[in-house]
Order: sequence, then structure tokens, then C-alpha cells
Amino acid sequence: MVKMISFCQRKPILVLSIVFMLTVLVRLPNLNRPLSKHHEFNAALILIPMDIWKESSAKAYDFSPVMTYWNPHDKEINNITVEGIEKEGDYYYLSFPSMTYILPYVCFQLFGVAPSPIALQVFNMLIHFICILLIYLIIKNISVRILGNGNYHISAIIGSIIFAFSPTPLWFMGNGLRIIL
Repeated sequence: MVKMISFCQRKPILVLSIVFMLTVLVRLPNLNRPLSKHHEFNAALILIPMDIWKESSAKAYDFSPVMTYWNPHDKEINNITVEGIEKEGDYYYLSFPSMTYILPYVCFQLFGVAPSPIALQVFNMLIHFICILLIYLIIKNISVRILGNGNYHISAIIGSIIFAFSPTPLWFMGNGLRIIL
């Protein structure tokens, strides 16, 4: 046990990377399958505007989450089965924060990746990894202030592991993340 604590103190990023890889293993059965069912509605709502932006341009819609394709025959069709905002025959879904759409879109454009369920899942899992590291740093800083010594590593690692394997982050940061920025 003492060796494990010592290892966690010396290599916390390595430990958290291993924890993250275990979360990826847990999610493997759900990766890269076609979107379906009600619980993947979020992912679809993120991918539809990106697909439309790819076919026309994001700038043409002012980077707004349009749900109507650019074809004139697609206008005036509310195809998302929810109440939306309509302008000139285009429907918009405004329930998610704007960075939910823009951040993945910009990353996909930078890396030349086409919007797809697997691309969104990988992006969301990378966000999950960043969150795991941030949880570690938050707990570490709070522990240092409270304990005043170097006994923060185990509490920070345990807190990060609890977050990493909690059901909500596992699901939403693997499928339909809403980025609140």
C-alpha cells in the first residue's frame, strides 16, 4: 500500500491516464454505432448542424445551430420534433450553449475530421480526460489549503476516480456532451 501511495505521489498523471483508459474500455461496446434511441438525441442535435455547416457553411448560418438543410425543398420542415426558432424557413435548436456546437466543429475543422458519431465520441472522451485532470487539480489545491501538507495525492486520485467512473460523465462524455462555456 505504501508503494502504491508513493507511486501515486510521483506519477499522478500516469495514474489518471490509466484510469481514463479504463473508462474507455468500459465504453467500448457503445462506441461507433449508429445513433438510435432516445438517449442519443443530444448527439444527433450536435451532429445535424455540423453536417449542414459542412454542406453549406457555418458562416452562412452565423454559426447558429440550424436544423434545416439548405435545399429549398427542406425549408419550413421542423424535423427535430421539438419547438424551435424559425427564420426564413430554417429551424434552429437553441437549448444547448453555443460552444456545444462551435468547439467540436472548430476541432473537427482543424484536424480535418468529418462530423460523425465516432468523431464526437472521441472528442467528448478527450474532454472527459481533461475534466478528470481538472478534478484532480481542484481536489489537490483544496486539500493543500486544508491539510497544509503533502497528503493530498490519495484524496485527489480517489476523487478523480469517482468522477471518472460516475455514470453521468461516463455516458454524456462519451455520447452527447453539452459544453457549458
